[in-house]
Order: sequence, then structure tokens, then C-alpha cells
Amino acid sequence: MRVAWAALAAFVTAFAVFETVKHGGATIPLGLLGIGLPFAAGLPLPATVRHLVGHPVPPVLVLVGATLLTGSQEQAAPPFTLGLTWLATVAVLRVLRPATGPSRT
Repeated sequence: MRVAWAALAAFVTAFAVFETVKHGGATIPLGLLGIGLPFAAGLPLPATVRHLVGHPVPPVLVLVGATLLTGSQEQAAPPFTLGLTWLATVAVLRVLRPATGPSRT
């Protein structure tokens, strides 16, 4: 499973860098926000919030929303980059966390 998370992290990181270089502007701060969001899981927040910011589903929903709910590429690029960097960080953290049992690789 670690190999899959690592492959996802590499692909999504490359895609996020591409989007940031291509569009610039608001993609830069939102990309940085996406990198920082999963680390909020270590803050003294309610358990549900901590779980959500470190889970892969919310950034995927951001990606889907940015793709389907925006009118142009320029409107979609900042939230899309947020979702990409958030998902990339979640994937990296999944690769780096300690294994908890024999089924984890």
C-alpha cells in the first residue's frame, strides 16, 4: 500500500507544480495552504476535524468541486491546486507513518 501512496504522492505533486507554474497568482498561496492543512491534524482541534484534514476524501472533493463548479480554467486553478497539494501531503504522510501491523507494507 505504501508504494501506491508514494506513486500517488509523486504524480499529484508533479501535477500541482505544473498547475502552479502554469497559472501562478492565487495558486501559490492556496497550494501552500494545501500543504499545511494535513498538519492541522496535530493541532488541538475536535477529533472530527483532525480526522478530516488528514483524510484523502476532502481534498478529492475539492478537486471534483473545482472541476465541476467553476466556469473557466482560471477560476478552477486556485482551488484545484489547493486540492492537489492537500492530497499530495496526505499521501506523503501516509507513506511516512509507521506500519501498525503485518498487513501494512
